[in-house]
Amino acid sequence: MQRYELICFDYDGTLVHSVPAITATMAVIFPEFGVEPPDQNDVRGAVGMGIRETFHRLVPGIREEDVDGWVDRYREVYPPIEQEKTELFPKAQETLRALHERGYRMAVVSNKGRRILDRSTERLGLADYLDLVVGDRPGYARKPDPRVWDEDVAPNFPGVTPDKVLLVGDAYPDLAFAKAIGASACYATWGYGDREHCMELGPAHVIDVFPELLDFLK
Repeated sequence: MQRYELICFDYDGTLVHSVPAITATMAVIFPEFGVEPPDQNDVRGAVGMGIRETFHRLVPGIREEDVDGWVDRYREVYPPIEQEKTELFPKAQETLRALHERGYRMAVVSNKGRRILDRSTERLGLADYLDLVVGDRPGYARKPDPRVWDEDVAPNFPGVTPDKVLLVGDAYPDLAFAKAIGASACYATWGYGDREHCMELGPAHVIDVFPELLDFLK
């Protein structure tokens, strides 16, 4: 059985259920720009792409030069709503604790903004189990771009090659990222991604609940 040296987790849709918080934030800011807010299903389908891409998807015809205003307002409104409405998926913390006790090194690799990731992982009791948190920052690559591995992850884990890495994620960008760098992927079926598209990428593992990770990560 493959022994992985590093486990990288996606965040939204994998470790946490964030759609209610994101939807509530959109309900505040969309009317400010004179646009009808999206419903939860629309938000669910846009999560994980990065905030700029999310607005391009949810606001048809939005101009690139206008996106900064939307992003800035989102980042003002989102943090207190995130604290109130974002929750861990069942057994996520317990599973990370068990993997930590088994000696696994772990990271969060997300397209969510880095600052909110740091606050959220700390608040939800995950930070003690994580060796690295990688999030979106202006001017940096995002999943599935392999530069995320080259520039953000690999320098923090010298000697760990992609063939010893497991990427756990719920959506296409996660599994495509694993494929791009030559890592193994584990598809988390409870999240926000399209199952058919995810399965097309041939993940090495498929799990329906978090503790199933412990069945093959001995």
